[in-house]
Amino acid sequence: MVHPEGDVAMAKGVASVGSAMALSIYSSNDLEDVTAPLSSEIPLFQQLNVFCDRQTLERTVEYTKHIIKRAEKAGLKGIVLTVDQPVRGRRLAEPIFIPPYIKCPLISLPNDPHFHSKNLSFDASMTWDDIEWLRSMTSLPIILKGILTAEDAKEAVRRGASAIWVSNHGGRQLDGVSASIDALPEVVDAVRGSDIEVYLDGGIRQGTDVLKALALGARAVFIGRPALWGLAYDVGLTITLSLCKHVLEQGAAGVTQVLEILRDELSRAMALSGCASVADITSDLVKMPSHGV
Repeated sequence: MVHPEGDVAMAKGVASVGSAMALSIYSSNDLEDVTAPLSSEIPLFQQLNVFCDRQTLERTVEYTKHIIKRAEKAGLKGIVLTVDQPVRGRRLAEPIFIPPYIKCPLISLPNDPHFHSKNLSFDASMTWDDIEWLRSMTSLPIILKGILTAEDAKEAVRRGASAIWVSNHGGRQLDGVSASIDALPEVVDAVRGSDIEVYLDGGIRQGTDVLKALALGARAVFIGRPALWGLAYDVGLTITLSLCKHVLEQGAAGVTQVLEILRDELSRAMALSGCASVADITSDLVKMPSHGV
């Protein structure tokens, strides 16, 4: 919606600074097109929802197997399973702003023209047992995205998740839910002593936000909207034949610039906090008032 090349340009920008990326199942690009220009060293993950047929409510098992195999073949590094979306949040603005020509090529099956996102719903019958079901399909790491409580974090460890992604879905699923940064400390405490990594997204706008998340125990920090703002950089120009190449280049460059700004801000914040390296970042850098960070 914000750039002609979509996630292809996004991935180029991410790769230019050696960062990681999770490709949405709703991407407007095929994953093979996204991975084609990238080095195999770039950590690219496939985000996954488990779907069911909208009419019969039967789980689309073959599709889940299909997309996981595609991810493996394309050299992706892991599966990011969204676990906080048994149903869609009530998003009143989306029918207004999502153009009908936006397609989701990843939500398809070979030789089945009727398999389409419009015919699918999220599978609300998912349980913790489905982590083992997914594990039976792949040796790729399985990262659970949408964990906000210590109880769920402990269960994720028990069920063999490879990592936990603390996220509140940008506040778009359930209004009033905890901010990711507020939920982070109890999740980190819950998995302490295990080898499971904890990631975070939500509300990251400055390098100081990254510093706070790392101090509170996040192993990695992901962003959404800022990367999209970078992707949209300069696309406001009228796209003519002469400008098209410039616009395509600027999309990836905008993502690069956003990530470089965050990296520079983080580096400065670390220096001003007395941290010579990431290993020096500790929780005592952050004071947690009762109402949050």
